[in-house]
Amino acid sequence: MPAPEHYSHAIQPRFGVYRPFDIILVHSFSRFARDNLAYAIAKQTLKKAGIGIQSISQPLNDDPTGELVESIITAVDAHHSRETPNTPAGP
Repeated sequence: MPAPEHYSHAIQPRFGVYRPFDIILVHSFSRFARDNLAYAIAKQTLKKAGIGIQSISQPLNDDPTGELVESIITAVDAHHSRETPNTPAGP
């Protein structure tokens, strides 16, 4: 499942030398992508363009431990997304 459409312009490898921004801030990683494969692809594409992604509610260190925690968070988010039915909230 790809990243949300409103992020698609950011993950296109077309910036070259010019980057309109250095980082994408998201509320949580689950708001950026619903599965860990889509997240990993989007993050790698952004990284190649020199753009980072950072969660406001899930701050991580920029070290191997932070990468481990990030992969756990995205895996749990993906699992939750699959397990939660896509039904609208009712009264």
